[in-house]
Amino acid sequence: MPKVYIIHDTGVYNFTSAGDFGTPVVLFRKRFPQYNEDEAKSWVEHARKELHLFNSDVDYLLLVGDPVSMAVVFHIIASKNGIVKCLRWDKATQRYFPITVTTIGGN
Repeated sequence: MPKVYIIHDTGVYNFTSAGDFGTPVVLFRKRFPQYNEDEAKSWVEHARKELHLFNSDVDYLLLVGDPVSMAVVFHIIASKNGIVKCLRWDKATQRYFPITVTTIGGN
């Protein structure tokens, strides 16, 4: 079953419709550590552990929350094979659309 990895859920948004693309998995409920290097390292290791089964063929990232959190998680996934599938919210239609980002090769 595909998964939708929600990077940062503070309880502000409703991600129910992301479930149309897979089982929601929340990676973090708090922001990336600001000034504590040891806590930041621990945070990155947690992200790597949670994402080790990410399958770029079927799984999605939902880029929401702290910008540093999004950058770190995107980098971890892109480092695997250069392909990251994301969900993008469209305000006009009030739904998610899948997009694929290829970070290596091509033009």
